[in-house]
Amino acid sequence: MRDVAEWVFERVRVSLDVTVATPAVVCCTAIMPWTGEHVAPAAPPTRTRQRSGVSVRASMTILSRLAEAYELAAGATDANACGSVVVKLSDDTDLLVAAEAIARHSPVLKVMLAYSKKSGCDGDGDKGELPDKCAAYPWQEASVNEISLLLYHPTAVRGVLRWMEAPVGEAKRLAAEALLVPELIVEVARLTHFLDVQPLLRAALRIIGDALDVDNAPSCLLLAIELDDHNLAQKVRRAVFRI
Repeated sequence: MRDVAEWVFERVRVSLDVTVATPAVVCCTAIMPWTGEHVAPAAPPTRTRQRSGVSVRASMTILSRLAEAYELAAGATDANACGSVVVKLSDDTDLLVAAEAIARHSPVLKVMLAYSKKSGCDGDGDKGELPDKCAAYPWQEASVNEISLLLYHPTAVRGVLRWMEAPVGEAKRLAAEALLVPELIVEVARLTHFLDVQPLLRAALRIIGDALDVDNAPSCLLLAIELDDHNLAQKVRRAVFRI
């Protein structure tokens, strides 16, 4: 039989059923001829079906990592949030999003939607005015089922809402990756701090901290104070100001 190295494999199909104890993400895979020099598993690789007198044994390596919090499902479904809600952006555009999805990811939005459903906040007849009991919630536009995020970067708002509506797994991971980029990451940190979206906020602050240098240290310190993040503030002081 000819040596395996003389053969060219144009296509290899491998089916895997991987079970792990904790959520994990496969980073990459590698498949190579079995030489016997690798660390042997519990049993040698299974031989492939013999065809034309050729059989091949191979080993597969899978590199994985624990899934990030922003790649996993959020909290429990909120039965009080249903239908759609309009989110107003600072560039004079509106987004129609699933109320249940955003309420599940953000405690702040959950509260907004919960109060917008209260019958006591439906306005006063034809005047369209909110009763006094709703005056404590000036950010709530209950009469028109709208949420205003006019103080935040519209691209960051769109991206965070898209991430909230994305299904768990690859779609959620790609939505997060589009947000955790240098051009948006500070705005994403500010928005997720306001909305209390902890998985994205922690990821953003970790990336900002990893990019810390002498030039951006003052800005990072101001951001840490703005977002009340003690860890980032301490990292700046210790790494740059030696405090």
